[in-house]
Amino acid sequence: MTAALWTTIGVSFLGVVGTLAAALLTQRQANRLETRRWEYESAKDAAADARQREGDHDRWLRDKRHEIYGDLIRESSKFASNLLPLIDMSDRIFDPESDLYQIRHRYFELQYRASFLAGEEMQRTIRQASDITEDCGHAPYDENNALEKSEFESRMVKEAFMISRALEVCARAELNLPARRQLEKE
Repeated sequence: MTAALWTTIGVSFLGVVGTLAAALLTQRQANRLETRRWEYESAKDAAADARQREGDHDRWLRDKRHEIYGDLIRESSKFASNLLPLIDMSDRIFDPESDLYQIRHRYFELQYRASFLAGEEMQRTIRQASDITEDCGHAPYDENNALEKSEFESRMVKEAFMISRALEVCARAELNLPARRQLEKE
């Protein structure tokens, strides 16, 4: 075989190898680009899913807070309004059939449930409400001293109404609702 033939075969071999190499390099580059695009789109989809889950959780938390805070505020007002007639029933505080026991129990239950969803300020207010609720039914005064008893009852009722209002204010702030005064002016 002559050198011209070997040159032709070599050149044609290099042409085929070059073509295959070019195809492989092009395919490799296309795979890299496709992988980058897929990673980018996956990250974008994951971020969108995370935002969607976060939004769903925020809506769920807001709805749950709205429901429980509404129940808590209603029960707080009910507790404060019914406190004076029931405060003399301190001997029935542990009787599950008594009105005082049932009102306190329901109020404690709502305070407990709300404390899991509450922000810091609302939790502080709930703890204050729990303290006041706990004081109800106790008689830290001389039974024979009507003035002490009257002062204690007045203080208890006043604190119950104040904490009821404080619960409403905290709930409105946490739920981004306008204050009651803003609503009354409109």
